[in-house]
Amino acid sequence: MRADDPGAPKQQIKRWVNLRMTRQKILNQDGVRFSAVLDEAVLRRPIGGNLVMAEQVAHVASVATRENVDIRVLPFWSGAHCGSAGAFTLIVMPNPFPLVAHIESPAGALFAESVGADDLADRYDRLYEGSLGLDESIDFLRRVEQELR
Repeated sequence: MRADDPGAPKQQIKRWVNLRMTRQKILNQDGVRFSAVLDEAVLRRPIGGNLVMAEQVAHVASVATRENVDIRVLPFWSGAHCGSAGAFTLIVMPNPFPLVAHIESPAGALFAESVGADDLADRYDRLYEGSLGLDESIDFLRRVEQELR
């Protein structure tokens, strides 16, 4: 957070951390499913130092074992991929709601429906297909954790 906004007051940083911690609780709600593809690069950049990063990766590996969570790792050896333009989030809700895509940028958030969201859904499917399987991803996460300790 400091790297992104070095001038942010401590109170703002605290708010952002609380928001993220609260957002994690959504995974405990009935009917909520979460699926993510993590580029290996996000696991290899030790934000906060190796020990902090090891704890973060251990937490991700633990969460990945939940029945409603599917976290996959896209390893470096998979080569070029269609996600190099940056991160995005797909929000799938029951009918009649459309698929919504969310992209965060330094200029603000962008929400897309229809063709824009469908294009990102196709990209997600390709990233998912190129990633490690669930068990392989959890094993990968645990190896990265041990390397960081």
